[in-house]
Parts: sequence; structure tokens; C-alpha cells
Amino acid sequence: MFFVKATLAPGVCVRVEVRSDNVFTRCHCCGDEMQVNLTEVFADGKGTLEDTDVLCKDCTDMLMERIDYPRAVQIYNHYRKHLIGAYWQSMGLTVIPSVCWSDHESFDWCFDGEPVGGCVAVSSVGTQKSPSARSLFMDGYNEMLRRLRPERIIFFGDVPSGCTGNIEQHAPYYQAVHARRRC
Repeated sequence: MFFVKATLAPGVCVRVEVRSDNVFTRCHCCGDEMQVNLTEVFADGKGTLEDTDVLCKDCTDMLMERIDYPRAVQIYNHYRKHLIGAYWQSMGLTVIPSVCWSDHESFDWCFDGEPVGGCVAVSSVGTQKSPSARSLFMDGYNEMLRRLRPERIIFFGDVPSGCTGNIEQHAPYYQAVHARRRC
């Protein structure tokens, strides 16, 4: 469900222009409210609000591969991410896969099932805190480019120098959460 937010005076009826800055939804998994970028939803010319569901950053992270997790857990999370995506697609939703990796060993399986030549989502959040983390991120990013040759990359967080491709950058979700908490 998507909804428009506007402040109204008591008893006042108003027409509200629907724009990307005033359309919101709730995360399918946790129910957190989040803003919707309508440009993303309608970018391919096929998207509709009825066929689109959005996952918040925290729930996306829950499904991501983490280097500090045991290998079996990483592989299970990769499987679970694809299972949830397949279910949502079977329900008619548009799914943009988020590509995740942890270390060089994860390259053996982390790109399995991802679309070649399609649109993917990538996040740099938490990957730039140390030289070794930055290096692992860039190695995985370049391996993703080589194997998947994505047509479009929806990038959440700062785009590190050296990242190439048709990148569409977006602020990480946590920035919106922090901004709401300060009010």
C-alpha cells in the first residue's frame, strides 16, 4: 500500500500533487514507513504502484551476506533472498535483486541466480570503514560487473571511486531514519 502525506488544517479539503517526496509505503517485512522514489518505480515503463513492494534497508541487510557470518549462514541467506524474491514475483510484484558478497570465497556462489544484463541493487553502506573492507567491496563489485554485466545499478550509499557502470545513486535508508528521529 502506498500513501501520500500532507498536512491539512482541520476541516480543510485539499488536492495533493503526487510527487516522489510525498509518497510513502511500509516495509513488507517489518512495517517501517519509508519514502518511495516514483522515478525508480516507473523507470522501466512497466512499473505500477500495485505491482511494487519495497523492503527497508534493515530488512535488506538481514538478507545480505556478511563476512563475519559462518559460510553456511551466508549461503542460506543468499538462498532465502532468492526464495522471497521468487515468491514476490509469483505474486506479480517487480523485484530488483540486491547483489551482495562477503569475501573472495563468496564469489563461488553469491552471483548465482542473479540476472545477467539486467538491473541490480548494490549497497556500499558499512563497506568503506577500513582499507581491507574497501578492497573486498571493490573486488566484489568488479567481479559482479564481469559476471553479470548489469544494464543498470541502483546504488545505495556513497559510490566509491573506481565504481563504473550505469549507476543511479540513492541515499542510504538510514539517513531518512536519522532525519525523522531528529524532529
